Amino acid sequence: MRRSFFVALLLQLSHASVRALSLFPTCSENEYTGGGLPGKEWVVQRFDKPGRNLTIHCLAYEVKPVDTTNAKDMGPGPCQIDHQTEFSFRLFVRATYKDSKSGEQVTEEYDVKDMAGGSLSDVAIRLAHKSDLSLVFANTAANHECGLEARVSFRFTHDAKVAAVSDVPVLVGVQPRIVHAKNSVPTRFIFRSSDSTKGGVSEREEFFLISAKEECSTSTGSNSYLMSHPSSPPLFDEDFTGANTSTFAARDVFIDTARAYRICSRKANTEDVTEVGVVRSFEVNPSYYQVVGGQNADGKVYVMKRTTIKFYGSDLDTRPRRNQAKFVSDTEDCDASAAGGVPETLALEPEDRFGPKATSVLWSWVLKRGGAYKVCFKRTGMPWVEVPSIDIVNSAADITNADGNITYRQPVDPVTKELCPMAPPNTPENRWSMYNSIMLTLKSKTLPSNYLQTLSKALCVPRTAMALSRVTHGKDGRVRLFISIFCEELGEDRTCDTVERQNYIISASKQGSEALAAAGIESAEGSRDMFALGDDPNPRMGWGRVLSIFAICGTVVAVACLVVYGVLKYRENRQYFVNFGVEDEDVDDMYISNIPTAGAAVNSAGTKGSVIEVED
Repeated sequence: MRRSFFVALLLQLSHASVRALSLFPTCSENEYTGGGLPGKEWVVQRFDKPGRNLTIHCLAYEVKPVDTTNAKDMGPGPCQIDHQTEFSFRLFVRATYKDSKSGEQVTEEYDVKDMAGGSLSDVAIRLAHKSDLSLVFANTAANHECGLEARVSFRFTHDAKVAAVSDVPVLVGVQPRIVHAKNSVPTRFIFRSSDSTKGGVSEREEFFLISAKEECSTSTGSNSYLMSHPSSPPLFDEDFTGANTSTFAARDVFIDTARAYRICSRKANTEDVTEVGVVRSFEVNPSYYQVVGGQNADGKVYVMKRTTIKFYGSDLDTRPRRNQAKFVSDTEDCDASAAGGVPETLALEPEDRFGPKATSVLWSWVLKRGGAYKVCFKRTGMPWVEVPSIDIVNSAADITNADGNITYRQPVDPVTKELCPMAPPNTPENRWSMYNSIMLTLKSKTLPSNYLQTLSKALCVPRTAMALSRVTHGKDGRVRLFISIFCEELGEDRTCDTVERQNYIISASKQGSEALAAAGIESAEGSRDMFALGDDPNPRMGWGRVLSIFAICGTVVAVACLVVYGVLKYRENRQYFVNFGVEDEDVDDMYISNIPTAGAAVNSAGTKGSVIEVED
C-alpha cells in the first residue's frame, strides 16, 4: 500500500494562490466563520427547532488568532500557550429549557470540541426536557489581547437512536483527540450526565467498544473492549476546568486495532445497552498531514520552492532530536535514507512544543529533485512510520467504517454489455482501500496505440470514466501507466463504482487475471501519489528524437554564424563609408577609442575637413 508524495519539476513556475485549507473530516458544504475576544461567545448556529434529541454526526473546525493572515501560523503571540500548539477555547452544544416547577431557566452545556480530528463522530445528546439548542464557540484565553477566529463545518440530525433507559450519558471528550491503535497509554473517554439536576454518572455504569458492524442494542458483548476506571489522576482535562465535575465520569481503554467502533453504555443492573457515539482509531501517530504553504491553486508542489506541511497527531515534540520527518523514495520503506535532497535533520516548528496539547507541528523544506516520495515521521523511541495525506484519510473514511450493508453496482462490459466480475467483498479481514489512481506496469516498453480503449474493455470501465494521469517507465524500461477512474461523474445511471473497480483491478492482478494479461498488463497496484512532470527514472531516447536534437543544434549554430558574419560585414562597410576619400595609409579604425592621455584636454580640438565629396 503506497502513500507517496509527488513533486512537480516544471519549466515554468506560477505564483501560488492563497486558498482556505480543507477541513477534516468533510462534514458539509456549508462553513460558518466567526469568533471573538476572551470571555466572548459566538453562536455558530441556533438549531431550527426545540427538541429532546440531537446527534452531531460530524464536526470539523480550524481556529487561529485574528492578528494573523497566515493559516498555518502557530508562532509567538497573545494566544500562544507555553509548549502547546492549541489555543484556549470551547465548542459546545447549549441546551436551554424552563423548569416546569420553579419557572427558572436551566442551561446545560455539552462539549463537542474533541469531535475534530476525525476520531469521534455520531455523538448523541438525549435530553430530559425539550430544549432550545445552539452550537456555541467561546474564547477562554487568559490574555485579554487574544482574539480567536473559527471556521466550523458540521452535520446533525434532530434525533438519536432509541434508548430503553433515561438519562443516557453524553460523550463530551476523548484524550487524545486523535485516537491511535496500539498506543502505549490508554485512550480516555469523558462522559457527562445528560441531566445535571439528577447527579452525575454512576460509578457502576459500564462503557465498552464494539465493532462498528454491530449495534449496541443487539450486541452480546463478545469481542468487546470494556472500559475501566482510571488508575491515576487527573480524571479530567483542563478543558473542563470550571465545570461541575461531579456530573462527569472518565473511563480508560486500550485499542489494539485501527478501525471504527461503536461506544456503548449499559446501566447498572440492566441489560439495556445504548449507543453514545462512534470512534475511529488510526494506524499511526501522527495520523495524517496536510500541505499548508507553497503549493499552487491545483495543490501541486514544486522543487526549489519552500513548502510547508502540517502533521496532525498527539503528544508530538519539536524539541531538538525528539521527533523527525523525512522523504524517502516511493519504492523504499521508511527506514531508507532521506531522499529529494531534504535532510532528516530539519527541525520541526514551532520550537519547544511538546506534551498532550502538542497536536500539530509544521515541517518546512525545499526539495531539490522532482519525483515520487513517501512522507515519513519518527517519534521519540519509536520506529519510522509512513504518514498518509489528509485527502487520502478523508476519502477512505467511509470505506474504513463500512458496515457491510453498502451495495455496489455490478459493472457492465462497455462493448458486449455483459456483466463483469466484481471485487471480493469489503470485510474486516479483506478491507478495501481508496486510491488516487491505479499504477499499471505493462509487459512492453512502448505504449500501444489506442490503449485506453483496450483498457476500457479489460477493466470493465467506460472510456468516459477513465483518464490517463501519467506515463513513465520503470528501471527495466517497461511502461508504467497511472490511470484515474471517475465512475461517479457519470451520474446515477453509471455502470460502475470507482472504489469497487479500483479494488477489483488490484485483486485481479494478484490472482493472475487472464483479461489483464491479454491486455498486456504485468501487474497493478494502488497509488496515492500526487502527479508530477519530469520524474521518469528511465527516459528513453529513440533515433527520431536524437536526429531532431541534432537538427535543432545545427540550426542554432548556423544562425549564430550568420549573425556574426553580418556584424563583421556591417563594421567593414561602415568604416569604409566614414573614411570615404582618404588614402588607405591614413585610415584609422573607427572602433578604436581615442582615449586622451593623462593631463590632456578632453574634446579640446575642433573638427576639420568634415566634408563628404561625391564624384560623378
